[in-house]
Amino acid sequence: MKKHNSTLICLAATLLLLSLLPAFSGCDYVRGETAPEEKTDNVIGESAAEETTVGSDQHYLQVIYAGDGSATVGAGADELEVIREKYPGYFELNPADGIDIIVWQMAHNSYSFALRPHEEGRTNAAIDDLYSANSGLNVNQMRKLIAAREIDKNDVTIIPWQNLLSSYLPPYMMSFEGENEADRAARKQDYILTVEKILFGDAETSLRLRFPEFFELNASGGLRIYALGTAGDAYYYCITEKKGEIKTERDLALQRRMNAENLKTVLNTYSVRDADVEIIPMVITSSFYKTLIDEEECEKISAVFDGRYSVVRPSAEG
Repeated sequence: MKKHNSTLICLAATLLLLSLLPAFSGCDYVRGETAPEEKTDNVIGESAAEETTVGSDQHYLQVIYAGDGSATVGAGADELEVIREKYPGYFELNPADGIDIIVWQMAHNSYSFALRPHEEGRTNAAIDDLYSANSGLNVNQMRKLIAAREIDKNDVTIIPWQNLLSSYLPPYMMSFEGENEADRAARKQDYILTVEKILFGDAETSLRLRFPEFFELNASGGLRIYALGTAGDAYYYCITEKKGEIKTERDLALQRRMNAENLKTVLNTYSVRDADVEIIPMVITSSFYKTLIDEEECEKISAVFDGRYSVVRPSAEG
C-alpha cells in the first residue's frame, strides 16, 4: 500500500511540473524583449543588481536579489521611486531628529540596511520586524537615498544587527582567545566606522572597501570587462586582467560583479589606454532569456561606456 501511494504521489508531482512548463516559455525571448508581464524601463548597464557572489551555475538569476542585500532593477531617479513605493516611511524621517541606520550582513562584503527614527538604547530585540533575508536596501540604494534626502553622517547612528536568518558572522560578533570586552567593543566600533565610510565616503572609497580585489589588478597588459546579461536590458559586469583565454560562464561563477556606474569609477583609477580595454558580452545559459549578441547589442553595450572600449563578440553563442 505504501509503495502504491508513493507511486501516485510521484505521478501527481510529475503532472504538476508538466502543467507548469508553459509558464517558463519566457526562455524564448531574446535580449531587448521581456516577458509581457515583466516590462520595465531599465536601461542597459544601469541595473541596481550588485555585489552578488554566485555560488553555482544554477543561481545566476539571484543577481536580481542583489548581493549586498539587494536588488531591485531600476536606475537613477527611478530607483528612488522604487524605494519610496516599498519604504515610504524613509522619506518622512527628519534627519534633524536623528536617524538610526540598522546594518546587517548575509555574506562577506554584503550589506543590507533599514532606517528608523532615532531611539536611544535600541536593542536587537527591538528590530524583530526585520527578520527577512530579502528586506532592506543595498549600499547603492542607501547612497542614493542619503544623497536625495541630504542626510548628514552626524545625524545618524549606525547600529549593527545580526539577522537571525543569516549564517554569516561579522568580525565584531566573534570572540578571540585572550581578548577582553574592551577589545570586542573596539572591533565593533571599527566595523561601524567602516560602514560609515561605505555609506558617506566618496564613490571610490566606498567601492575600495567593498571590492578591494577590483583595484588590485595588473593593468600593464590591459583590462577585460565581462558584460553579463540577466533579463531584458539589465547587465552587470566583472573585470579581470587582459591575459590568457577569455573566461567562460563557469569561470566567472564565483566572480563578484557590479553595475556600470561603479565600474566606471574603478576604471578611472587605472592608467590604461582605452585601446587596451575590451568588453566581452557573456551568454548566460541559465537565464530564462536567450541572449542574442548581435551587432546592435554590442553597440548598446559600447554606448554604456561612451564608446571608449572595443566590444569583442563571442566566437560561439548558445
